[in-house]
Amino acid sequence: MHDCALRKLLTAVAIALVAQPIRAQVAYDSPRGRVEILGLQQWSLQMLRDSVRSRIPGMELHDAACMIVLRDSLGFADALVNSLWYASSHDSPVQKFLVIKLIEPQERERVQWLQTRRDTFNVLRPEYASIVLAATDTGGGFWTGRVLWPLQFYGGGPQARSEAIATAPTSVRADAERLWTFLERRHTDDDWRRARRALRQDGQYANRLIAASVLANFPERDSTWYALTEALRDPHEAVRAAAAAVLQAFPPRTIDWGSQVETLRLLLGGTNVGATQQVLEMLARTQVSPSLARPLLRQNTYWVLSHLRAGYPGAAQSARALLVQLHGGVDLGPQAAKWSEWVTTL
Repeated sequence: MHDCALRKLLTAVAIALVAQPIRAQVAYDSPRGRVEILGLQQWSLQMLRDSVRSRIPGMELHDAACMIVLRDSLGFADALVNSLWYASSHDSPVQKFLVIKLIEPQERERVQWLQTRRDTFNVLRPEYASIVLAATDTGGGFWTGRVLWPLQFYGGGPQARSEAIATAPTSVRADAERLWTFLERRHTDDDWRRARRALRQDGQYANRLIAASVLANFPERDSTWYALTEALRDPHEAVRAAAAAVLQAFPPRTIDWGSQVETLRLLLGGTNVGATQQVLEMLARTQVSPSLARPLLRQNTYWVLSHLRAGYPGAAQSARALLVQLHGGVDLGPQAAKWSEWVTTL
């Protein structure tokens, strides 16, 4: 090859490399444990740390990382900050992890919340009001955590629920018993129909949160799974949290996800990064059909492979389990490159 041609080739390669986004997991050790950041493409770790310091002088990323700072102050399209404690056995030391997942500002189109037409009659439903009002202060603030915390234990059955709140303060136990009694009385077809409609169409987010909770009584219906999975894209964070809590507690069974490709593709692509890993796990444990590999993954593998490369506990296993399921049970191993190559053949 002539020198001129070689120089042109090297220049083209260099330009191509510079143009590529970072697309790598970033991790470092801090006083709060191992910090791992997923989703950095055009931003670097140093850019992220400098930006935090400029907004909150004297603070480090691992001190100031929270969804408010990342979303509101730095303009990320979505963000999750989650602390994890992990021990491989009872005798092993506990490891601390701080997981940060980000959708960068220029990637905002990845985050697509539901834009459905909602009812303009924005008032509490009488049948749901007793739960909402009990968790509302005199200023009108709805303390959603007083519903979401006991909701996560509802699907475990009476004994597991009792054990979960055995040492909780009296007020917390009262909230839990109130919610569980309310839900135990809502098992009819009419309850299901009203909750499903409210979750999709009601203009009052508190009603949608309670509707998602009521759907916990109907895991045997595929349409319940569909409604709650769609609610993972609800514009209100508390509704998304309720849907996630209910889905997490559902027992595994085979679900036909063929009609939900659009929603699932958006969730796997970056909408609601707080639910990404849960969606990976949900699709694997409901035995999603390998026939959906192309519509779900084609040009949509960034977040799935980011979890496969992640070092914090559970992420890689969740992503790999889904990929194996979509590959018809064939395991290509832990390396993202092999899975990426397979996806290009779909």
